[in-house]
Amino acid sequence: MQIAPGRHQAQRRPAFAAQPGDCAALPGAAGLLVEDYDRSQTDFLRNLALFDETGDDFNASRVLNDLGTLYQARGALGEAVFYYWQALVRLLSGWAGSSEEAMMRNNLGLALVSLGDDTPGAAELERARALYDRLSQPQGVARTQINLGQVYRRRGDLARASASYVEALQIFRRFGDQRPVVDVLNSLGLLARQQGRLDQASDYYLKAWEQPNRCKTWAARRRH
Repeated sequence: MQIAPGRHQAQRRPAFAAQPGDCAALPGAAGLLVEDYDRSQTDFLRNLALFDETGDDFNASRVLNDLGTLYQARGALGEAVFYYWQALVRLLSGWAGSSEEAMMRNNLGLALVSLGDDTPGAAELERARALYDRLSQPQGVARTQINLGQVYRRRGDLARASASYVEALQIFRRFGDQRPVVDVLNSLGLLARQQGRLDQASDYYLKAWEQPNRCKTWAARRRH
């Protein structure tokens, strides 16, 4: 499943958001990337206290989102849901309808689905997808479509799952994003096999194998 990128990756943000915020949060993001979760938690909480003190709701919401990502990486899904929800509440005080809202709804939806709360989780993912579409951010649409495809497949709604995966595949191919292309082709193969369409499943698996960055993609997956 696709967690939407947080502060440590490029994100559109209002020009009037506190500039020191992004820099101040970098140590926590760096710790998250190398799975030093204790260090990340300390840094994020320190940054959150700073943004609370200065009344910077925008950057506070992004730190709360990063705390959700940290707890989700640790497998503490209840805590992840709590922080993602708190992030969304803070953000909606001034930045409703932004790409950050879509990102946080995607992440909240994923955490809820991972907890087994498929109905509210899928609702958040669908809101994220609609918002990315409204903002003309097709790669965000593709990420949420992968996640929705997983939910629909688990529910047994295989037609909707297939449509979600196919839309994501078309978008990623349009933008030349090879790593998710491999993952989506494999998901389509699993779905076709589940439906008893073994020839089509083999075709999807073969296309995934033929992707130019396939070895790098699977090697990266083995490290996580």
